[in-house]
Amino acid sequence: MVKKLQQSFLPFKIESTDEPVIARAGLVLPYEMARALEFLKLCQRKMPKDKRIGYYRSDSAAYQAGVINHCFEDKVLFTITADQDKAVKEAIKAIRKEEWCRHERDREIAETVHSMNRTKEAFRLIVQRWPKVQGELFDPDPYCYPAIATNREEPAAEVVSIHNQRGQVENFIKELKDGFGMNWMPCGEMYANAVFFRIGVIAYNLFLALKLP
Repeated sequence: MVKKLQQSFLPFKIESTDEPVIARAGLVLPYEMARALEFLKLCQRKMPKDKRIGYYRSDSAAYQAGVINHCFEDKVLFTITADQDKAVKEAIKAIRKEEWCRHERDREIAETVHSMNRTKEAFRLIVQRWPKVQGELFDPDPYCYPAIATNREEPAAEVVSIHNQRGQVENFIKELKDGFGMNWMPCGEMYANAVFFRIGVIAYNLFLALKLP
């Protein structure tokens, strides 16, 4: 059964900064993955009163001990694509053959417990595997092994499904940029660009509203 794709409106807010603005500058989100923990804390401080971030989902750039420790300390659920470092590869190899279960199509799924040198608590490492499309010269293993670090308690397959939804917002941003001309800002004036961008977001939200049943 195909699940209905649910779109949500984009709550963009323009704030002035001291950074120089170049005409026709591309749309850049204020997120440097090297500072993932700092950005997460900033988002938490920006939350409305009596609201909190309950779930953090990210790609492997946020696979950092500081991020994982902070999520445990603040009781934030997380799913983070695990970096394929030596320790993760060894943990995956240690999974016994009988622990792999059929997941979907040609994929199998298993899990183990893992920790990093500087993490204070161990976490689940949920691993999928499927045959490589093409063999690799220096890696004879016939499978690829994407892995997810998490502290969620749902069944492994459900965690994978939840984690795989992380990129959906990028489709909305792409539609806004390519479909509504927000790829480029028209000039070097911050407030003029802010007005232009706000109009584009309003147009996009009206477009989504017209598609509602």
